[in-house]
Amino acid sequence: RLKGVKTSGGNGSNLKIYRLVDILTAMMTMPAATGENNPNKMKPSDRRAWFQSEMTRIELEKEMRTLIPASEVLSVYAVMAKTVVKTLETLPDLLERDAALPPDALEMTQKIIDQLREDLASMTYQACADAINGDDDDDGDEEQEEEQE
Repeated sequence: RLKGVKTSGGNGSNLKIYRLVDILTAMMTMPAATGENNPNKMKPSDRRAWFQSEMTRIELEKEMRTLIPASEVLSVYAVMAKTVVKTLETLPDLLERDAALPPDALEMTQKIIDQLREDLASMTYQACADAINGDDDDDGDEEQEEEQE
């Protein structure tokens, strides 16, 4: 489960949809160690016990699949992105062959797909940069969507 990350869609019970930037931000944000949980302020024996308990907690979360290694998240995202791009690249050919779309419509479709691919690459890059820098701005995406409706 993603603690503290709000869903951005789904049906609320089984299907939960999250924004990638929210997931990456949650994964990269470490809670600040304050007071008694600050290992720098502990006695050496307490510090050792604390780190051992943290390692045990991390292993348990990995086993329960509440903590997913970053490499696995990246590989899943890469497969998803490749699948979307491959589908977008073949769409004009499918429309030409199966729907007998005229050349003008195919050109327009190709232009829209090219722009969509550029936007996808740009938004992915920006989301990763924002997650690394700790920015949590939506850049008004939700407001723009409401204006379009």
